[in-house]
Amino acid sequence: MFLFVRCEDDSYGWETKHVVRMPFSTSRLKSDGSSEAEFVKCCLMKLTVPQKSIELVTTVIDSYQDERYQYDSLHTLFNKKMSPEQRAYNLEIVIPNIAKLALRLSDLITKPIPRLRSSVSGSVTFSQEQVACLMANAFLCTFPPPSFPLYRGRAYMNFSLMFKKGKPCKMEKLKCFLHYFDSVTKNMPNGLISVRRNCKREFVDFSTLDIPLCDLHVETDVKIEDTDDKMLEIDFANKNIGGGVLNSGCVQEEIRFTTSPELIISMLVCERMNDNEAISIVGAQRFCDYKGYGDSFQYVERKNSTPVKRDRFNRILSEVVGMDATRFTNDVTKQLEEESIRREITKAYVGFDHLDSLNRPIATGNWGCGIFKGDRQLKSLIQLIAASAQKRRALYYCTFGDEEFTRNLKGIYEILSTKNVSVGTLYNLIIGYKTHHLSDKSGPKIFDYVESSLR
Repeated sequence: MFLFVRCEDDSYGWETKHVVRMPFSTSRLKSDGSSEAEFVKCCLMKLTVPQKSIELVTTVIDSYQDERYQYDSLHTLFNKKMSPEQRAYNLEIVIPNIAKLALRLSDLITKPIPRLRSSVSGSVTFSQEQVACLMANAFLCTFPPPSFPLYRGRAYMNFSLMFKKGKPCKMEKLKCFLHYFDSVTKNMPNGLISVRRNCKREFVDFSTLDIPLCDLHVETDVKIEDTDDKMLEIDFANKNIGGGVLNSGCVQEEIRFTTSPELIISMLVCERMNDNEAISIVGAQRFCDYKGYGDSFQYVERKNSTPVKRDRFNRILSEVVGMDATRFTNDVTKQLEEESIRREITKAYVGFDHLDSLNRPIATGNWGCGIFKGDRQLKSLIQLIAASAQKRRALYYCTFGDEEFTRNLKGIYEILSTKNVSVGTLYNLIIGYKTHHLSDKSGPKIFDYVESSLR
């Protein structure tokens, strides 16, 4: 964890391969040898006073960039989507407060921030104030451009793509972020946030596991994120954690990161996930609600004033685990191959791992379905196997209003429970489905196949 003392290494390990390059590093220089960091600070000072227009704000941001950015979404939000009162408040109060917060970077971040590298388990802990400061710098696009190979395999945290022209949901996401900054600059939370990378190297032979299936609860109307501190929430993640949250993306992962912006800090420190890895973020606070999905996404003010619960490390009792599914867009039958099934079970097994002693139930859903073309029936059984192998006490499966799938999943689970089917038996059943499916492509769904195989 970082301490609140003056940084002894003002370069923040600029030339070190496995740390984050910071905006105010003394080693960040212009081509003429002068300090780029000090120039950025001077520019930010101009934003610490009330602003007359969003165009003046973006002119300042452009002044410390190598090339001019496009701001269509940001400009449209301020000039056409906000009331005069909202526009004045954001320009005169929120933007100056974001700039003031960004300028506190050297006081709040006191040592180089390590990267959580691929294939290496590790963690890093921030205060919520440190995260807010880093987020403020991302919003004002002060992070230096990616320098390959130093940044290979890692997302770029600046908001520049967020500001560009795009779908209306971009402006709704910007409303969420502005609300976040308004909230934390008025009343800074004092908790901690941990980002953990979990890498499993040992081989697990799921086919031989004589472990009973865990409890399965199927929820039609409950959203994964509405389970709050009661469960381990699964993020249907991109290999690069956060996915398109800072661009046009607006599906499950991006929405979760938008309503809890502190999750975005994982994008700063985490490299791309391998097949045997998952990323956990503990302690991120939810700042707003929403309605809609994808293009219909809209910001909704959060009315819930229930006090947040914290653990002994002063982290909010929320844990979001990012695990990326395989894309089967080009060949949906490939997901039936044992190699693909093993990959998905292994990924879920790592994501469902016990990184604390709480053994919370898991809240998940149609992971890797949608545009990735994953089969919902197969994915539900894959996650049931993984949760049971980890000896989780329960799996809560959210079907997002699909009553037919809810009935079918409840039905097959009742059969599996009645027959006392083990993890190994269920694994071998779904592996055997491929042969049947390829011989009769119009044949039964996997639930029907499993049921008939158990008769």
